[in-house]
Amino acid sequence: WKIDMWSVHVDHPGPTSRDMIVPMLKALNNENRKTILSLKYAIQNDPQTECPSIDLYQAVLADGVRTFGELKIWLSLHTSEKINDWRKWLIIAD
Repeated sequence: WKIDMWSVHVDHPGPTSRDMIVPMLKALNNENRKTILSLKYAIQNDPQTECPSIDLYQAVLADGVRTFGELKIWLSLHTSEKINDWRKWLIIAD
């Protein structure tokens, strides 16, 4: 499993990838990994659908999205114009 990484300035106001690694690894399980990968494949094959990975993780891990149809509805109801503090919604499996 690979987590996307990005670069931001040292005074970036939101969470950074280094803060995401451990919680994301704890939250991922076989079922939601398969769901995320299948949705990434569906997104890749539908040029009209744009979904940043962070939004996809939120849709699956926090909001229970399981199908491409559900994702399209989720995307129509959510905006990614602001900084997403994923730490508020990440489900941590102990």
